[in-house]
Amino acid sequence: MQKYIDRHVLYKGLIPAPPRRSTDITIVIPSYDEPGLLNTIQSLYHCDRRDLDIEVIVVVNHPVSAPESVKHTNQTTIESLTRWSSIYGQEDFPIYPIRLFDVPHKKRGVGFARKIGMDEALVRYEMVGNNQGIIAAFDADAHCAPNYLQAIAKAFQLRPEIDALSIYFEHPMSGDKYPETVYQAIYQYELHLRYYVQAVRWTGHPQGWHTVGSSMAVRAQAYAQMGGMNRRQAGEDFYFLHKYSAVGRLGLLADTVVYPSPRVSDKVPFGTGRAIGNILRTGTPLDTYHPDAFLEFKQWLGQIHYYFDQPETVRTSPPIKSFLQIESFDTKLEKLLQNTASKSTFIRRFYQVFDAFFVMKWLHYYRDHYQSNIPVTQAATKLLEWKSISCSPTQLLETYRALDREEYR
Repeated sequence: MQKYIDRHVLYKGLIPAPPRRSTDITIVIPSYDEPGLLNTIQSLYHCDRRDLDIEVIVVVNHPVSAPESVKHTNQTTIESLTRWSSIYGQEDFPIYPIRLFDVPHKKRGVGFARKIGMDEALVRYEMVGNNQGIIAAFDADAHCAPNYLQAIAKAFQLRPEIDALSIYFEHPMSGDKYPETVYQAIYQYELHLRYYVQAVRWTGHPQGWHTVGSSMAVRAQAYAQMGGMNRRQAGEDFYFLHKYSAVGRLGLLADTVVYPSPRVSDKVPFGTGRAIGNILRTGTPLDTYHPDAFLEFKQWLGQIHYYFDQPETVRTSPPIKSFLQIESFDTKLEKLLQNTASKSTFIRRFYQVFDAFFVMKWLHYYRDHYQSNIPVTQAATKLLEWKSISCSPTQLLETYRALDREEYR
């Protein structure tokens, strides 16, 4: 932890209050132009905190180029958090706002804000010698089930073999907070997320996990060992959790629920808010990867064990063959074989080399050169047929949620 702090922590001691040895979970929330942040704080505050000490770090941030309206909202957020904490803050639930204003343009974004907050949490754990303290990432517009904190603490306590958690989530699908068109759009987007993960798992690839920024947690020492949070402006959650998935140290938690917001947002180049805005703007159904892309990948993955001792028996389809050539597969495979003594070790290391990013590259290649994306409801229905699961069209998302809940337990 100290080595990581010396090499990678950009700012130290952003919180003047001394850390407590008793802190169990530190929740880190990036906040950019979030006038409703206190609703999220309330959701966390009303969680069951019995026998748990919690800290909340809110990184209120904006780049130097931010509009004056955003800067004003952020200043108001700092004041509101300070006021709320003075009234409701408790010894086991202190809130520490970090003022990260006028960030250089090249450093702007949610990844940088998450990094600053998570690094500060690490510094505080190191100061009291707590290498097993938990750092949980949350979003400024998310909510959670009342048992959120207890479930996270219990999961890490009962499963010492895991370093990080992907936590089960559900977007709200009804209500009066958003127009009905928003709920219709988030239905499609969440179905796309769950279809993608279920399809990757169906192929046999072991790295089919959800990577949602508001739904992940990590042990402090493991956070440092794996290089901490990245600074990406979007997709930072995917790159972060993948590091633990690739080495088999990522756990899944379905005993609680995080409720991310379905709102429209253009704060990041891609992601939920951007996708919802695109669906509403175009008025067309959301498309996703063609099921045949996963089918061809599954058929190839079913043969990879032959690469160890019978490579001549492997059969590749024309799309797979051309993709592997582009990816210099033979060169990477030869290097892998030279450093592998057993078939079981070969298979484990195979998926570390040809990982979740490799899967994504294949899907994009297949989409661009063979079959275009198709409506998500059509793709999701086809995958269920292949898995011999029947459901009505109105139950598609709930069926996929049930599949995820089962696999997250």
